[in-house]
Amino acid sequence: MVTDLHTLNFLTHSETLQFVVYNSSIILTDAQYLPSVFLDAPLDRSVNGSLWTLPWELRMYFLLILLGGAYFFTRKLAIDVSWLPFATITIAIFSTSFLLYSHLNDVKPHWFYTKFFRFSSAFFIGGSLYIIRNRISLTYPLMLTASAILASSFLILNTQYSFVVYILFTPYLILCAAYLPNGKILNYNKLGDYSYGMYIYAWPIQQCIAISIPGIKPFEMFILAFVGTLMLAYCSWNYIEKPALRIKSNLSIKGNITR
Repeated sequence: MVTDLHTLNFLTHSETLQFVVYNSSIILTDAQYLPSVFLDAPLDRSVNGSLWTLPWELRMYFLLILLGGAYFFTRKLAIDVSWLPFATITIAIFSTSFLLYSHLNDVKPHWFYTKFFRFSSAFFIGGSLYIIRNRISLTYPLMLTASAILASSFLILNTQYSFVVYILFTPYLILCAAYLPNGKILNYNKLGDYSYGMYIYAWPIQQCIAISIPGIKPFEMFILAFVGTLMLAYCSWNYIEKPALRIKSNLSIKGNITR
């Protein structure tokens, strides 16, 4: 449907190999193109514009593995491991400080370092918040205050300084949005977590629609893309993600029993 290459030629094409290797690597950057795919797309022939974040996600997990390995190594040597929370928080502070410094002073380091500190900042801020979770007060008054400060910064400050407020307040607002709602709205969680599927399948679905229906209107694109992406996200959650999480839980239980 989206390529004129035969299956064997497609699978053995150098661009296909590059796509797989680059998007599953913690060293190489992402690759966006597959041979003869979406050549007639009106915007860009990228196969999946969302995939560029996945190599960076792998890099963050690799850093986490290094920290975990150091933790088990020092514990095996009977060395105090109380440094781990401190190390996590230190990485978050350092990454965020570098990100804000380069932004405020218009420093333009190599794009790799810009993205590295951008993602490591977000990733380890999340880890730090988990470490101090018992000390964080999530309340509607604080959420409204933080929201007002953030909104005001976008209206009053220029982009350079409002970005600082955004970095400092957004993590708290995300936690509030996740944990403060209660009541019947939580029944939505019983349907499953389709967020990841909606994220990774939306782009290719929209590309397919764009080349199949030239000149499609934005609202029509939204409806068709939403329905198609939701169907794939449903299948992804129920037949791939949920079973994988079940395997992870079983491995965790077996590991605890072994110890």
